[in-house]
Amino acid sequence: MRFNANPASADYHPANFNRLGRYLRQQGKTAPAEAPVHPRHLAQRDQVAAELAEGS
Repeated sequence: MRFNANPASADYHPANFNRLGRYLRQQGKTAPAEAPVHPRHLAQRDQVAAELAEGS
């Protein structure tokens, strides 16, 4: 199973990515920062990627 916050990835699912990060932090482990949650629809993927690139 993969959890990815990169909209260019087929495994893009920021909500699950954030859940796993919170779980890891609760267990005292290191985890990446929370990712912004955007729609996962393929039709909107280019728009989401552009918005995230502007915010970098």
